[in-house]
Amino acid sequence: MSWPAESARGGRARPLGEILRGLLRRKRSREKGKYRALVDAWRGMVGDGVAGRTRIRSFAEGELVIEVDSSVLLHELNSFMKAQLLSGFQATGAGRDVAAVRFCLGSGGEQGDETH
Repeated sequence: MSWPAESARGGRARPLGEILRGLLRRKRSREKGKYRALVDAWRGMVGDGVAGRTRIRSFAEGELVIEVDSSVLLHELNSFMKAQLLSGFQATGAGRDVAAVRFCLGSGGEQGDETH
């Protein structure tokens, strides 16, 4: 049995590894774009001062985790701004999939001091 040299769409047949690499490249590009949009939305909501003291650590399964550089700022964000920031994210195109925001103390502060 011989395999056709042309694909169903009239192009050349490509090795599976090449196809998978292309798919992974596109996925990484979309994820970088999503991350950049979340960073921009965050900076727009909190301003350069707070944004410079925080970083988006991860976004998975609807939970956005933001690392904070001090326990004082961590307390302020958790106690006074969390609900407003979640609503702000959800109002943007970039953050419409954000179901929860969690702040945690970054590596520059006390290790393991995470709050939900």
